[in-house]
Amino acid sequence: MTWQFKMDCRHYRSKDYAEIIDLFYTTVHTINAADYSAEELEVWAPSDKSDFFPEKKLAESYCLVVEESGKILGFANATSKDKFDCLYVDKDYQKRGVGHLLANQIEQYCKEEGAEIISVDVSLTARPFFEKRGYEILEQQIVLRHSQYLKNYKMQLKL
Repeated sequence: MTWQFKMDCRHYRSKDYAEIIDLFYTTVHTINAADYSAEELEVWAPSDKSDFFPEKKLAESYCLVVEESGKILGFANATSKDKFDCLYVDKDYQKRGVGHLLANQIEQYCKEEGAEIISVDVSLTARPFFEKRGYEILEQQIVLRHSQYLKNYKMQLKL
């Protein structure tokens, strides 16, 4: 089956925040459920959505949104020239090029800003995506979040 839709990549706007939070919550609780327990998912993306990352974090970073016909399909950001912070794609748009479009743009931004190496902390679920893009694992990490331990990986890409 071939997917055909027109994706637009643009900079984050504060009016996107509510839709991004919903996308983040739903994606974590569906896509990442194969690799994390219900308890781990709840501390990562709590039911109380006021405990998510602050809007200021997105507004003050290099944050991009991919949308199609006004619907946000994914978002990603870099918090500095060499730190790829996050990338999330709507559960219904996985494996359709949204993540690659966002990653390409974030990596290009970092390169243009003068980075020689980009680092990113990735989930168990996202690890294969980043490995296919040439990222190498530096170390496995165990992160404590609200009394729950989550496993992830610190990875890097040499530009």
